[in-house]
Formats: sequence, C-alpha cells, structure tokens
Amino acid sequence: MGIFAKLFSSASSKPAESGKGLAVANDRNAVWIYVKCKKCGEIVPLRLRKTDEIQRDCDNVCSAPGAVFFVHKEVMGKSTKCFNRMDLFVEFDCAYRVVGANITNGELVSREEYLKQTESDS
Repeated sequence: MGIFAKLFSSASSKPAESGKGLAVANDRNAVWIYVKCKKCGEIVPLRLRKTDEIQRDCDNVCSAPGAVFFVHKEVMGKSTKCFNRMDLFVEFDCAYRVVGANITNGELVSREEYLKQTESDS
C-alpha cells in the first residue's frame, strides 16, 4: 500500500463526527447528515457522496473558519402531509466534520435523534 493510500484510507475509514454529533462519515465515500423539518418534525437522512455532491470551496463560498468543503441542496421529506422544502447549505472541514450550517425551514440533528424517531414510528 502506497503512502497516499495509507493516508487517505485511514482518514476516511474513521467515523468523522462533529462535536455535537451532527455529521457522521459512515464509509469512505459518503457523509451522513440528518435534517429535521421545522414544520412537521420529520427527520430526513441524507447520504452525501464525497465524489460529486460535496464540493471543494475553490471560490471562497464558505464563511465558517476551517471550511474546506460545502454542499448546497434542497431537501423535502417523504411525508405526504408536509411538502415543506428545506434549503440546506452545510460547510465541512478537511475531515468532513460540520463546521457551519445554514438551513431554511429546518435544522441539523444528531443520528441518535433520527434513530429515536424511526423507533417510535415503528
């Protein structure tokens, strides 16, 4: 295994969690984040691919200190009762930890909160 393979495989195979547990890198190719709708309370899990959905901040779009990557998406839950659109702009550091977020009509929540909601729905 080459030096670059060692560097990148060790960095990407570890779960990267922010201090509040808002983002978890589950595998080497994606980051999971969880967005809660402010209108209906539904938590939407998002698997963001590092290869094409998360972008490098080459044009200085990010404002959070330490931000290297960002994602901008519109999100809507699966509920047939709520068609609220959430505008999501999340900034990540080089280890794909959340360092800044701006979400219209929603908020970031932890994986644990998402799991609690899915257990109570069952």
